[in-house]
Amino acid sequence: MKLLAILLAVVAVVAAAAIVLAMGQGSDDAKDVEVDVGPSGTLSQSQVKTIVDGISSGARSVTVRSSGSDSVALPSEVVDALSGKGVGTTIVLRNATVTLPSKSLSGSGGGLTVSAKPVDVPDQYVWKYSGRPAYEVGFASGNSAVALKESATVSVPYSLQSGESAGNVRVVKLGGASEEVQGGYSSGKVAFSADSSSVYVIAYSAPEPSGDGISAHVRVKEGSTYATYEGRGDSIQSIVKNALKDDVEFSNNGNVKGFRGQANDSNHSWVVFRWKAPETWVYASDTDMADGMTLALEFSEKRGTASGTDYSVPDLMVEQVAYFFFQIPDIDEIRASTHKEVKEKLVALDRWLTKAGLTDEDVREGFWIKGTGTNACDALADAVRDYIFPDSELEMLTDPAWDYRIYTLDGEKGYYQHGVRPSSFGWFNEFLGWSDTDIGD
Repeated sequence: MKLLAILLAVVAVVAAAAIVLAMGQGSDDAKDVEVDVGPSGTLSQSQVKTIVDGISSGARSVTVRSSGSDSVALPSEVVDALSGKGVGTTIVLRNATVTLPSKSLSGSGGGLTVSAKPVDVPDQYVWKYSGRPAYEVGFASGNSAVALKESATVSVPYSLQSGESAGNVRVVKLGGASEEVQGGYSSGKVAFSADSSSVYVIAYSAPEPSGDGISAHVRVKEGSTYATYEGRGDSIQSIVKNALKDDVEFSNNGNVKGFRGQANDSNHSWVVFRWKAPETWVYASDTDMADGMTLALEFSEKRGTASGTDYSVPDLMVEQVAYFFFQIPDIDEIRASTHKEVKEKLVALDRWLTKAGLTDEDVREGFWIKGTGTNACDALADAVRDYIFPDSELEMLTDPAWDYRIYTLDGEKGYYQHGVRPSSFGWFNEFLGWSDTDIGD
């Protein structure tokens, strides 16, 4: 009798466990709801009931598939059942998958039609995003577009193009003021945030060049003045692209074919020039680059010449600020010299040290002076004039024999020259290693 009671108790426990297990299994089945509406994109009444009943039973997610359509219409019963329930909704379309957080459906005031399809880049943006994939994403209630309270996530297929890096793929929402949205590439897909109806384009930003690249100032005419942008890269194209970003478009041969929607035409072409001191613009070339150079992107007029086609250069003079370190570390040894010519030069040195308010300690330790000019010679002359010989203490004369300007101090010539120089003026060229470069008239 006692053994029978024990067996009955064991059976009861096993039965209870089986019931709990069965309930648990049934509950898990109710956690996810998935329906396939086919190419119509419209839910049947039975599918609507399946979704509503599933949500009432504690479903955690709802998936609606319409592999043959670019849109799915969620009727108001489904939207009402989903709103505020913490249930995520995934719409699987022919070319995209749209995931809607439950909060995004709150207060939509009726049914919601979700759509996403590939489209061509609108004409007004072709200059900037030519050849890039674009998708028209829509959220509508009835015949009116609606904005979601919380952004949906749109996932579309994407294959990295030759030379592209996953980290530089981005998504831009086109409109009156285009804006980059949260998004990125992973495992053959690009996922991005969308909160309203618009065209979203998958764009690409070239990687920033390494710190070893060449830096340059890039000048572009905007209205009546030239704006300055900073770029860095290992070629003219990469520097200009780095400076002007998506505003500039290059052709396959590396030439600029458009800037901010203005394309080359029969009479004009976008040309990149490089400034050459003292006042010359030359065609920019990868074989002639220097750190800190100035480039200009110019919408140049084509001009026929005997040798072919020439292009108008920028109407711009480039002045740069240059810093020079002035130092006479051996001033004590120089003063101790008994050489007659050295002593004579010391008299002149002491005279301008006094006028400049400088001491032996200043020139022994050295100091920086700053000047502005179209080339290093002019910048140095400007710096010396401003820091060592103030204008009020200098007299400028013109020597007819040499045809260049001479600044004098206390009636003595030759402290330094500034302005128009003869071609024979070469000592400073040689000093800087520029003996083969013409920097004057």
